[in-house]
Amino acid sequence: ADQDPALLALASQLSLQSGDRESALAYLAQVGASDVAKTPAGQIELAGGYLMAGELDRAVELLEAIPEAQDETGIRRDTLLMTALLRQGKTSEAVSRADALVARNPDSVASRNLAGAVYAAVGRTDDARQQFEAITRINPDDAGAQVSLARLDLLADKPDAAAQRFQKVLDKDGTNLIATLGMSAASAAKQDAEGAERWLLKAREDHPQSLETRLALAQFYLGRRDFDEARKMAEEAVKLSPEDAAAANALGLAQLGAGDSAGAL
Repeated sequence: ADQDPALLALASQLSLQSGDRESALAYLAQVGASDVAKTPAGQIELAGGYLMAGELDRAVELLEAIPEAQDETGIRRDTLLMTALLRQGKTSEAVSRADALVARNPDSVASRNLAGAVYAAVGRTDDARQQFEAITRINPDDAGAQVSLARLDLLADKPDAAAQRFQKVLDKDGTNLIATLGMSAASAAKQDAEGAERWLLKAREDHPQSLETRLALAQFYLGRRDFDEARKMAEEAVKLSPEDAAAANALGLAQLGAGDSAGAL
């Protein structure tokens, strides 16, 4: 009997996570032979699988064959296609497609957000800012645009402006993880180590299952040479995700810093 394409796609992802690329591609081939791959949504998911596997040419070929659309499926298609093009180093083509996307859909938040991300990825920060600011005019409370603008402010060495934007997001959503970590980054940019730590600890308290917060705290304490606290955070990270390489690396560095060379090995 034919196997469920959704299960095959999941098996492909799990194979990639375990480093078995050959099996991942074999599962994707089975998905491609199923009826699901005859629909635009199925083709997009298949292309996403090939993108994850590093099969960029195959992903682009599939995505370019899918008709453009302004719905959620169309945005997903455009996102994957531009991601693949950027990974191929075809930045000019990615930018051209971003330009065309906004020209076709000037009132679309999703289109402008995608275009802004592409511009930011290729270093066109002024163009990226223009897109994100346009989103805030369409929807002043759009958290994604505010966060993106705040990140651009940080890149431009404007931590106060970044903090104002992150705070605006937190005023609407007091536990927003990205904005909370952003406030920590803004504090660090102002050489306010106490503030940076306070925001990181808030993120940890608000998100007890967040690996990202533990890794950020571990790196913070490593930078401060507080190896006991760094080890504590790294141990929490390893507990949350035992197979995560970054967590294991942070724990090893903390152990080395604390003089526990045997534990680090």
